[in-house]
Amino acid sequence: MTISNRAELTLPNRSRAGDVRTPQQVFDECKKKEEEFSKSYVRSRLPRLLREKLLRRPLFVDSVAGEYEPLRRKIEGRYPYDFSIIKPKHISVPEAEWRRAQVSEHLKTLPDAALRLLFIARWLNEEGICTPEDVLPKDMLDSLVEKFRKARKISPTLAYHTVLVENWLPYFEKIQGKLCELARLNRVREEVQKLGYDPRAVDLTHRKHSILEAVYKWLGERKHIDPRNLRNSFSHMKPHPLTDL
Repeated sequence: MTISNRAELTLPNRSRAGDVRTPQQVFDECKKKEEEFSKSYVRSRLPRLLREKLLRRPLFVDSVAGEYEPLRRKIEGRYPYDFSIIKPKHISVPEAEWRRAQVSEHLKTLPDAALRLLFIARWLNEEGICTPEDVLPKDMLDSLVEKFRKARKISPTLAYHTVLVENWLPYFEKIQGKLCELARLNRVREEVQKLGYDPRAVDLTHRKHSILEAVYKWLGERKHIDPRNLRNSFSHMKPHPLTDL
C-alpha cells in the first residue's frame, strides 16, 4: 500500500463519556493504528506535518488570566521560526489598527528576508487573503521547515515514539477508569482483566503512579524499545506532533 493511499496520521479517539466500545474494540483500533504508523511512515509524513504547524499556527492569540507569562515564555521558545503575538485583554485602539501596528513592529525584529516572508505569509493566511504557499517559494519553505525541525530538535525517531505512546493512551485510560470504578472490590486487577483487557497492561496500570509510565513499560516490552527512550521522546515532543509541535 502506498503512502498516498494510507490513512491520515490521526490517532484513535480518546476515552470519552458514553464510550460504548468494548475493551477488545479499543485494543484492535489502537493496534491497527500502530501497524499503520510504522517508523518509515512517520518519517515520510513528518515534513508535511512540520510544514503545516509552521505555516498555520494562529499568528494572534488571546491572553488568558494568569497564563500570560507561561504563554509568553512558550512563544519566545519558538522564535524566530514559529511564534505568535499575544493580544492583551484590553487595547486602546481598534483591533485592526492594533494588528497592523503589531505586524509592522514584529517585521522589524526578524533577522532575514526568509523569516520576514514567513511572517507575512502567516499573516495573509490568517487574514484570509491567500495561502502561505502562494507567497513562499518552495525551496525557501523547505529550508525554513528544516531549520524549524533542527531548532526544535525533532527527529523521526522522536516523532515515532511520541505517536506510539499517544496512540495507546485511550486504551490505558479505559483501564484506569475501570480500576477506579471497581476499586472497592477485592482482587481488582483480576476483575478488570476479566472484562477483556490485556493482563499485563492492567497490571502495569495498577502498579504505576502514572498512566504514561505504564504505557512506556508496556510498549517497551512489546516493541523492544527502552522505556526511557519513549519517556524522553514523549517529554520532548509533547504535545504530540499531530497537535502542537
